[in-house]
Amino acid sequence: LKIDPLSQDLSTTQSTCQLSSASDQGDCNPARTVSAICLELGKAYLDKGDLKNASETLEKAMKLLDPDWSPDEAGRVINNFGNADGLDLRRLNVRNEYARLLKDKGKYADAESVSQVTLKAAMERFGTAHSTTQNEMRLLADILTSEGKFTEAESLHRAVVRSVEVSLGPESLDMAYYLNQFVIFLRHRDF
Repeated sequence: LKIDPLSQDLSTTQSTCQLSSASDQGDCNPARTVSAICLELGKAYLDKGDLKNASETLEKAMKLLDPDWSPDEAGRVINNFGNADGLDLRRLNVRNEYARLLKDKGKYADAESVSQVTLKAAMERFGTAHSTTQNEMRLLADILTSEGKFTEAESLHRAVVRSVEVSLGPESLDMAYYLNQFVIFLRHRDF
């Protein structure tokens, strides 16, 4: 009998997410705890290609962080970042993964809308030198590439490479990663 560690982790995390959301009592903030668990679970589902469970889990995370949120309004402007305890960063990260989910589902226009709003919020909140902003720029570039908008995508790839070079230096591992992503884009574009 072979046990897939990722499946086992997904199952455990999913159970924890369901149990935690059923309990809204105690000294901790269940919405924050559960949203963090759901974010990680949603990312794992996305990485495995399980779009149905990724969708359900990421939507639950968004709803916990923003009770007024609905999938129909995914691209709406973020007016409330939360406070300085990390809620704002978590909300942006969940939106980033939701845009990735939409891209993986082939809903490119919706993914672009969510990603543009999230990028704008990240730039306003953290500036271009922050890893969240840089990651969102790269995701938006990937979405634009999927839509065939190569000029816009190339501009974003170049911007993220410049930003990482300035913030972390030309020898950083992140710089190598983003340069590699840019090379992959250039090869894809030229075919």
